Amino acid sequence: MTSYQTTNAPTHYNDALPIHFVSATSGSASVKSCGLLQKQMQHANQQQVQQQVYGSSGVPNVAAESRSEVERRSDTTAEEVLRLLEKLLSLKSALPDRELQHYSIKLRTAVLSLSQAHLLALDSILRLVVSHCDKNSAKDELVRFMMLESGVASWGTGLRRIIDGCEVSTFSADAGVSRPPSESSWVQVSNDELQ
Repeated sequence: MTSYQTTNAPTHYNDALPIHFVSATSGSASVKSCGLLQKQMQHANQQQVQQQVYGSSGVPNVAAESRSEVERRSDTTAEEVLRLLEKLLSLKSALPDRELQHYSIKLRTAVLSLSQAHLLALDSILRLVVSHCDKNSAKDELVRFMMLESGVASWGTGLRRIIDGCEVSTFSADAGVSRPPSESSWVQVSNDELQ
């Protein structure tokens, strides 16, 4: 056997039913149990995805931050998130000005009506870009969050476009001054400068 044949493949909602259900009679009991099995499989898959994204504490996993930093910011306010968003929007961007303006207006208005859980997730995503200069991790976290939560797609797609278009390496503590590219062109911003 080759290696891909020996692994446990995850079950999905549209996978074929197990053999013992296929051979069952077409009575109502087997139809009910098939539906029950599918619901259980869907619920298990959803719990597995939530466990991967949120962990056991219910706080979003953030690649570049420790759990204590995330828990300490659990009282994140919309003003703090707006401040981080403004720092992100001040970065040099490859997006056309009109598109950037459209997404920035959409994000600013959405932040004011977000729940605390969404504010916390948005805060950690923005910190990945602004503080840690890690666009790829921020995009991954955003996509995971968009898959799990409802109501995120209205502002999440715009944020993803802004993160894609921003040039993180040009941001510095000197109010966004561009620097010539070098071997280590990623400039870190300390958490004190974000306050």
